[in-house]
Amino acid sequence: MPNCLIVNADDFGYGIERNDGIINCFKSGAISSTTMLVNGVAAEDAATKAKLAGLPTGLHLNISEGKPVCASAKTLTDSDGNLYELFTIRERVAEGRINLNEVRDELQKQIDRFEELMGYKPQHVDGHQHVHVLPGICDIFAHVLSQNGIRSTRCPYEDLNPDTNYAWFEGDTKKMATFMDEVVQQSQQAKPIFRRNGLWLPSEFCGLQTMGLDMTKESLKTTLKQTFRNDNKDDIVSCELMVHPGYRTKEEGGCGTGPDEFSQSDQRELEMDILCDSDMIDFYREMEIELVSFPKCVQLTNF
Repeated sequence: MPNCLIVNADDFGYGIERNDGIINCFKSGAISSTTMLVNGVAAEDAATKAKLAGLPTGLHLNISEGKPVCASAKTLTDSDGNLYELFTIRERVAEGRINLNEVRDELQKQIDRFEELMGYKPQHVDGHQHVHVLPGICDIFAHVLSQNGIRSTRCPYEDLNPDTNYAWFEGDTKKMATFMDEVVQQSQQAKPIFRRNGLWLPSEFCGLQTMGLDMTKESLKTTLKQTFRNDNKDDIVSCELMVHPGYRTKEEGGCGTGPDEFSQSDQRELEMDILCDSDMIDFYREMEIELVSFPKCVQLTNF
């Protein structure tokens, strides 16, 4: 049976350059899926290009950057109407200062906006900066997906190496390491909630430790060799690899409040170059790894 790898490019719709990079990766056979920020400034461009290329596209739920889609998201936004940034939204959730009904409404509005752009509901949804595994939010998230007939999501549970540097992050790397540890713990808690709501999850996940400057061909190969080490060839091993490729964002980008530093650095292009390298394509072939979309993987596993 095949080793199924979903290589999912996050942040589709963030900017024209990001869109073009992701499309080029897909045409090169380097990725098999993407998830779209429907509040991204280039979401319409992303939808047009995805349809032309036949790129399997899902929704990248965003409640931590830019402008919300739903006008009533009062506890999710600051006095300027901007979504609270990553660490602030996490603090507010932990303190019980978020109205979960607003999260539900924002998620539904983003699903509806995706359908307007693409002509169909997303078949998989994940969370920008992993907001979908936050306690309380994960319950709402799973319920809304189930109500909309959406069958799959991401569960970013990964064995973290304590020596990972998170060199891609411009701020306090120790703070980022703590964040990643929390994401893994919250993912473990969210997994049974997702499954109770009938959501399919890949059996493995990787990508938290191979972003930007932390991505090399060697680190990717080592991670994937460990992931697909299963000796039972009768079982399908499914894995999602989260990646962030794209050309460097110029002046226009983001979700209504401008582009961030990571998008304007050369780290996105670094990921794109590594993923598109023929050496990686040959590696997949040698390891008998098949790059597939979320719907294809769900079908193969008879979910």
